[in-house]
Amino acid sequence: MMKKIAIYCVTYHSYSELYHYLQSLNHASAQSEVCMVDIYIADNTCEDQEQIDTQCHPSLTIKVFPFYENLGYFGAIQKMMSKTNILLYDYVIISNVDVIISPDFFSKLANYPLSPNDGWIAPAIISQNDGCDLNPQATHRYSLTKLKILHFFYQHPTVNWLYEHTLHLSKRHQHHQPGQVYAGHGSFIVLTHEYFVRCGIIDYPIFLYGEEIYIGEQCLRNKLKVNYFPSLQVNDIGNVSTGKMKRSFYYKCNADAIKYIIDNYYKE
Repeated sequence: MMKKIAIYCVTYHSYSELYHYLQSLNHASAQSEVCMVDIYIADNTCEDQEQIDTQCHPSLTIKVFPFYENLGYFGAIQKMMSKTNILLYDYVIISNVDVIISPDFFSKLANYPLSPNDGWIAPAIISQNDGCDLNPQATHRYSLTKLKILHFFYQHPTVNWLYEHTLHLSKRHQHHQPGQVYAGHGSFIVLTHEYFVRCGIIDYPIFLYGEEIYIGEQCLRNKLKVNYFPSLQVNDIGNVSTGKMKRSFYYKCNADAIKYIIDNYYKE
């Protein structure tokens, strides 16, 4: 049976990466005879905008939303979803544009052994920087204590820098078996039709960061499974837009995200 797949992605001063991303999507779509792929692109670029060619990738249907203001990651995703019919699709992918999918990605996704309670499929996301798989983001739900510690770190950048350059590095080199986890990585998120039936469209009012925990909590609250499935593979270039952020803004966004998650999903 033909599978309908929507991809919602956001570009911010990353037109070159977007072009290569669309090339990989077009190639994978052309390799699959069982998928129809619609691409929705939010252009958050505030100045020096470029025209995005929607005709040079014949295996894709592409629609551009020229917002031309930085709405943040899920802010732009939510705005696009509010203007489209999300329930038309078997799978919905939310992604950055600094990624490249494998040529067999759509063929493998179409044959994924979907169960009625699957909400999020987390593929292998291979970092170009060190070759590590960024998934799963978390195998188990974060404790309230850990979230409070993270919030403290982001409010105190020097402490957080030490964490990121010591303990956090060891996590990236861990290996995991396929199966149920708490949350995948936010650069490339594959959600099922059932996710949107139970949870509705994305509604996360934070500019950036914490998206993985938000969706993990939505799945938990609505009795949906998150499955790590490394047979699906994505290559992550990483930090094309976020790497340009001021560090003070990076810490503020993360602190705001953790506070929102605690306030809305954790009760003491």
